[in-house]
Amino acid sequence: MSENCETVYTYKKDWVMIVKLCYGYDVNFSHTIISTYGDQGAEWLKQLPYLVNQCAQKWDLTNLQPYQNLTYNYVLFGNNRGLPIVLKIRCGVDELRKEVAALQAFTNYGCAKILNYDESLGALLLERAVPGNTLTSLFPYNDRKAIAIAANLL
Repeated sequence: MSENCETVYTYKKDWVMIVKLCYGYDVNFSHTIISTYGDQGAEWLKQLPYLVNQCAQKWDLTNLQPYQNLTYNYVLFGNNRGLPIVLKIRCGVDELRKEVAALQAFTNYGCAKILNYDESLGALLLERAVPGNTLTSLFPYNDRKAIAIAANLL
């Protein structure tokens, strides 16, 4: 995965926020986006640095780092005033609306908490689950138990 980082200075009233922003994704991610969204996806990939920067400034996000093995969303982890967060940016706004509606419907039922979202940026800001282990990592030799736990959440 190629990764580019830059330092962004945001000047507020009484202070300056210095943020390190990193952008990166592998060929599989760009192939998935372009094969799914066509020219719209190619243009969206070009806009990612701008979108990440806009989100970082709008929501005071710091230490943003992209996750590896991305598929249909550009997902980064970082901080929002000390709170661990996940920033998810989507190419398709319709999918974003559906995801926001689903997460709002499952509020207080064990899903990630929505901190904010912006349809114009295609961005969703979530509270990050720490340590954020997957069920399969907790039960590597017992898929049946992991599936039962997930089913009970629904």
